[in-house]
Amino acid sequence: MDPAISASKAVPLKKIAKSLRNEFYSAPLVRRRIEKVKRTSGLLPPFMITSSGSSGSHLLGILLDSHPQIAVGPEVYLLNKREIYGDYAVFQENLSQWLSTGLTTAGPEQDKRFVFDTEKYGWDRRLLPILAQRTSSIREFLDVFFGYFLLLRKKQMWGEKLPGNVNCISEFLAAYPEGKIIHLVRDGRDVAASFAKRHIPLAKAAEIWLYANTVALQWQDDPRFLLVRYEDLVNIPDETLQTIQKHLGVPCEDLVTLRAKNAYWHQIIRSENENIHQSWQHNPLLSPISASAVGSYHKKLTEGEMAAFCQFSIHDSEFSFPPHCAQTVGKLMKELDYL
Repeated sequence: MDPAISASKAVPLKKIAKSLRNEFYSAPLVRRRIEKVKRTSGLLPPFMITSSGSSGSHLLGILLDSHPQIAVGPEVYLLNKREIYGDYAVFQENLSQWLSTGLTTAGPEQDKRFVFDTEKYGWDRRLLPILAQRTSSIREFLDVFFGYFLLLRKKQMWGEKLPGNVNCISEFLAAYPEGKIIHLVRDGRDVAASFAKRHIPLAKAAEIWLYANTVALQWQDDPRFLLVRYEDLVNIPDETLQTIQKHLGVPCEDLVTLRAKNAYWHQIIRSENENIHQSWQHNPLLSPISASAVGSYHKKLTEGEMAAFCQFSIHDSEFSFPPHCAQTVGKLMKELDYL
């Protein structure tokens, strides 16, 4: 047989097989999940954890996931993409392509990854375009995606941790006016020292830190926004976690102790695919919460590097910063009482 003819027949067969799989398995499965989530009562408004990179969001996510009502899974790279919050018909039309090609995050901490680790949320990525077609808004899509995760975990509130979430605070709160934001801030010099271990240049670290925090602090007067310091999280974890739980409106639990029993994250951390930095000195589940990284910049940055970091200005960046924000890293560090 002519290879060209054979190849031309192979494509329609694949399409037929996909269509049959969707008709007899995938579509009914998605429909049942939508119905199951909609029948569920008692689910609580969600929240986002925002930060610059290397600010402790992974530790905070694991601690909050240890709460009996809260589920925080691995970074899914979904809520940080502005395109998902626009015209829902555009989302429905383009989701399959975006799942293949990725979407670039706004701001200097750019990342094209899009919708990762869905199996840890109980989803096959191939089901998501079907879910999009059977929902009528991004909120309904997220309600089902994360709602099914809550059903699997027997919990009532979902949260999502990802530094890039800071780019979409306004979009998230438009979709969930009753939602909450927890913004985690860390001394920028320690962030720069951590970034250096990943070979991220000092100027880029300064740009990422200044951008993430100036964007987030636009919301500091909104009652849905809570500013949390990494230094407080590791130095006075019990008090800090109680403040966060009160902000979220859930009963206060001893999350420092509960994390040792967090079977979900124990299983994930054993996975070779989990994003646990190899340079970490402490397992975020088993080791005592350590403050050893606070002030690490003293040993890892020179005086000249610290000065250059603090001098970085919004005018040194190609990205648009919020109006009336701190013009330099040093200025914002002073406003946050780090200098």
